[in-house]
Amino acid sequence: MPHTEFHALPLMPELQTQLSALGFTEMTAVQRHVLPQLLAGQNLVVQAPTGAGKTLAFGLTLLQSISRSQRQVQGLVVCPTRELAEQVTARLQALAKGMANTRVLCLAGGTPLAPQQVALQQGVHLVVGTPGRLADLLARGDLSLAELELMVLDEADQLMIPSLQQSMAAIASAIPKGAQRLLFSATFPAAQRDDFAQWAQGAEQVLIQPEQERVAQFQLVLSDERKREQALLAWLSQAQPSRALLFNSTRAQARELAKMLVRAGHSALALHADLDQGQRERVLLRFANGSARLLVATDVAARGLDLPELPWVCNVQLPDSAETYLHRIGRAGRQGDEGQAVSLLNEVEQARLVQWQGGLLTPYALNTGTAENTPLKAEMLTLELAAGKKQRLRPGDLLGALTQALAAEAVGEIRIRSQVSFVAVKRTQAQRALQQLQQHPIKGQQIPVRLLLA
Repeated sequence: MPHTEFHALPLMPELQTQLSALGFTEMTAVQRHVLPQLLAGQNLVVQAPTGAGKTLAFGLTLLQSISRSQRQVQGLVVCPTRELAEQVTARLQALAKGMANTRVLCLAGGTPLAPQQVALQQGVHLVVGTPGRLADLLARGDLSLAELELMVLDEADQLMIPSLQQSMAAIASAIPKGAQRLLFSATFPAAQRDDFAQWAQGAEQVLIQPEQERVAQFQLVLSDERKREQALLAWLSQAQPSRALLFNSTRAQARELAKMLVRAGHSALALHADLDQGQRERVLLRFANGSARLLVATDVAARGLDLPELPWVCNVQLPDSAETYLHRIGRAGRQGDEGQAVSLLNEVEQARLVQWQGGLLTPYALNTGTAENTPLKAEMLTLELAAGKKQRLRPGDLLGALTQALAAEAVGEIRIRSQVSFVAVKRTQAQRALQQLQQHPIKGQQIPVRLLLA
């Protein structure tokens, strides 16, 4: 029987200490199954549910394998989106906190190229990036993978899509033959088997069975297709989710559904491909910090998102494939926490889901006395300031300025970016917080500030 605790693994003391500091003691199923093999240098293709703890598994392997005395790229993680790349980078940096002189660099599109080139020239140990930016830096000669020891494809099925094929081919050609290979994916679509085989090069396949009880699945069958939105509002009124991710098929549908929900009084945002990078980042930040309770998304826009503490997923429309359905509902709960998923189904969709699941899902029973619409209001709102790290702004500066007028408990998450900052405040105190920042300088400067509402 595999060991269940991290201290049983042959990890360096710095990593064991940091695991304890971060509160990690018991391994998840995927960590128990693959970490001993990974630390032994084996190549693996792992099929595991979304949120199974894979980042920690490959993160420990990467950090254990590098030689800190050599400032060359020894580990590579390829992610399908910038958001996932940034999240993975942050987790690797947190794990490496006790390892002196360990450098982890994020190489993602949508961010300036020059600072990344400078960082590579100075030397890094681990790189986390998106296909397009990695291929670009390889072509420019700024990035070398000649000393690579371990390569990870995170959300591998999302990296095999046709639009990324050229960039992925460029990366593949730069990886040394002897490098250890690890592919993680929630699904292995039949159409991608040849692509997986090319990357895996004979790696052992490991299947971690999804914990079906972790995500309770419900169906809400529509008596009339025209009542889909009405059924959604009734479900929201009864379930009262603290946060929920709602899936639509197209960007137009996602945009219109979010508008309808806002008109109905809900705190809702839309995530779709028409948003530029700045808009997308603001949407995700506001959903994460509690400034919106509902996020309406398309499958393309939601690729690679890591949304912790997500109690509900709702399929407003059923996707076209069983693989996409599993990706969607796998976002509920996360890291062993229980989640719930509900699908609004017409007769055709119900038949398709029965085929995928091998039977009917549990009906979601709407109470006859449930109000047609009880608006879900977010507890927080977000303030955006036109200053950031380049202006030497720190979280403590914002907290100090706000607590001159607000209780500290009214201030939520603070994010400082390069030239912009965000702070979440209690909805009931938002106007007071806005006035405080508008009327009082911070560090001797009057910083433009606005309240994000739309």
